[in-house]
Amino acid sequence: MADAPYIRFGWDDAKDDRCVRERGFGFADILPAFLDPNRRVERNGRRDYGEERFRLYGRVSGRVFVIAYTRRETATRIIPPARQTPGRGTDMARTEARLDATGAVTRRRSGGPWEPVEPRADWARVDAATEVEIERQAASDDAEAAKDAAAWVRRVRGRAGLSRAEFARRIGISVETLRGWEQAKLLPQGPARALLRVIDRVPGAVLALSGS
Repeated sequence: MADAPYIRFGWDDAKDDRCVRERGFGFADILPAFLDPNRRVERNGRRDYGEERFRLYGRVSGRVFVIAYTRRETATRIIPPARQTPGRGTDMARTEARLDATGAVTRRRSGGPWEPVEPRADWARVDAATEVEIERQAASDDAEAAKDAAAWVRRVRGRAGLSRAEFARRIGISVETLRGWEQAKLLPQGPARALLRVIDRVPGAVLALSGS
């Protein structure tokens, strides 16, 4: 097995534990969705996070899950996933995991030895989830995503080294709008969103803007 091909993953243990408590399954339990021959992947372009994010729709033991993830240099980082409603289409993670072609998952922590992952899913609980509960989970995921997007805006401004008032002035928006972005109450749109992407890549570019 040492030479077997693997898909590598990473995640935050605290978020994995929370997923087990709140939803009845752990991240490792749903990794076989990446092997589903009928899986569907779409880019998540609604918000900016400072990284490209994707959604995978795939089956695990006949159940459809939606898994949000982003690609890193050495692994795919899992973002807290949700069970899909029937009938409807941070810091780097502390756990490293590998998925082989048979669907077996192994993991290691802090560069230690690889070990098999024991299943944590309570499939009876997962199957008993109502559509209302699944929709609530999806809403929770969306709220977390909004917080991640707001954190990205704060990072962009922080890297530019400007106060909120000065940053807002230079990119031509109100302080109230920038505050809304940074508090996950508003979404950057259109030219402002594109400008943030430029400043993210070249923080010094904001200094060339005079504002209005």
